Amino acid sequence: MAFLNLDHIALLETVLTAGFFGAYLYQSALGGWLSSITSGEEEKIVSVWMTIANVGGFGAMAIGCNQLTRHLSPVAVALVLGTSILMPMIAFPFMQAPGPDRSLASESFPQFFGDLISLVKRREVLVAIILFAAPASTFSLTNFLGGRGSDFHASPGFIGLVGGIGAAAGGIVGCLVFPALSRLMPLRPLYLAVGAFGAMCTLLLILLPHTPASYALILITENLFQSLAVTTSFAIIFETVGRDNPLASTTFCFIGSAYGLPISYLLYVDAFGFARGGIAGSLVIDAISGILACALLAMMLLWLARRFKPAAV
Repeated sequence: MAFLNLDHIALLETVLTAGFFGAYLYQSALGGWLSSITSGEEEKIVSVWMTIANVGGFGAMAIGCNQLTRHLSPVAVALVLGTSILMPMIAFPFMQAPGPDRSLASESFPQFFGDLISLVKRREVLVAIILFAAPASTFSLTNFLGGRGSDFHASPGFIGLVGGIGAAAGGIVGCLVFPALSRLMPLRPLYLAVGAFGAMCTLLLILLPHTPASYALILITENLFQSLAVTTSFAIIFETVGRDNPLASTTFCFIGSAYGLPISYLLYVDAFGFARGGIAGSLVIDAISGILACALLAMMLLWLARRFKPAAV
């Protein structure tokens, strides 16, 4: 629908908003479904491949849309992209599934709010939400720098190539190193370690000259750490939801939505840094925000571990 209404801004925005809303509902339902049928080491493997699918799909779409719009009509582009989005659903009939929910529609809203109340009473859910809502392992510079290629004298074609193939390749590498790292420490400390180390690497990127090669290195590095952080966040959510949880989709959606908060507000923080110090200002303020958040959250986890020693946090 979006490709068929490119000349109607209001309708285009409405369609895109509805599309993002549907995509998030789809991801939440799928995440809840997968978390209810996986356990143990399977959760880490599923986390890796969910992120690879997201990163790889984003890269493929970035490159594919650019090529398709050059050679096909808007109707043909809409049909091709729509079909490609629906193709993963072919696997659904072959997946294990929980039983159907036979409650009445009139019971759904009271049940939903009751589910939310029961969720916020669980300490592990609150800890996960605080971890994700803080700017600890967000790496939102991937979004902000996507539109700043001209500051590095990069051509539109080079920006598209780096934003598609380069960012996807870096993201996939970040996903693939997760299983080895997850065996070294628990998931929540690992999430903070990724954020802290990635933030320190971001500070080092300030030393690079403003060239197309530097732009590629910065974007690929940020995508690598972001994908590793997202993979870790999926694993934390799967672990928090647990197997055979009747509130699986609600829990996945509720916790996962917290990760989107810093991605939104850090764009304003990065823009604030850019307005005062250019690219270097964005890198510094983003990195410092991440390091401070990781330090404070690490102290929180230590305090919880001492206070509730028999229970996991």
